[in-house]
Amino acid sequence: MATPIGHTLIGLAAGIGYFVPTSGSPATVSRAIWHHRWQLIGIAALACAPDVDFLLGLPFGDFNRFHQSYTHTAGWIFLLLTGIWLAWQSAHPGDKLKRFIFLAAVGLSHLGIDLMTVDLGEPWGIPALWPVYEERIYTPMLAIFRDVDRNHLNIFSWHNIRSLSLELAYTLPFPLLLFAWKCRHKAKNLMA
Repeated sequence: MATPIGHTLIGLAAGIGYFVPTSGSPATVSRAIWHHRWQLIGIAALACAPDVDFLLGLPFGDFNRFHQSYTHTAGWIFLLLTGIWLAWQSAHPGDKLKRFIFLAAVGLSHLGIDLMTVDLGEPWGIPALWPVYEERIYTPMLAIFRDVDRNHLNIFSWHNIRSLSLELAYTLPFPLLLFAWKCRHKAKNLMA
């Protein structure tokens, strides 16, 4: 499955799109990103949240022991984002539906990326639609991300370096393009 790098970059892109106003110069947008850093960190963490199941395998010496199980489901993500949404609404009342849809998109992005990743370890796929549908879903025809060898924690193998490079190539453009898009509006008006 994909690494936290890809999930984080997609979460950051969503957070920049949601929290950072379109404000003109790169310096102004950079300051706005810094101002919203805690929200962006939180959104990146939400995008990575289903991988918390790696931690459950630590006491057993096997990161993958519980990976791709119930934390990789729409049901678990719905419970998690509902808690986050309620806390957000309580602390800072705002547009309830817009916030819920935003959090759902970020949380479900993890499942989407994992469904587009080569899966070489049994059981294949993730139970993405649990509790409605309990079967694991694996979509090899959509796999654009390569697998990462996590068995020996050899993160610097050529296989993993190629996989991470491809993952960066696919996901890094999203926050960069959103940054550029946030800079474009005012700069465009200045030229008119």
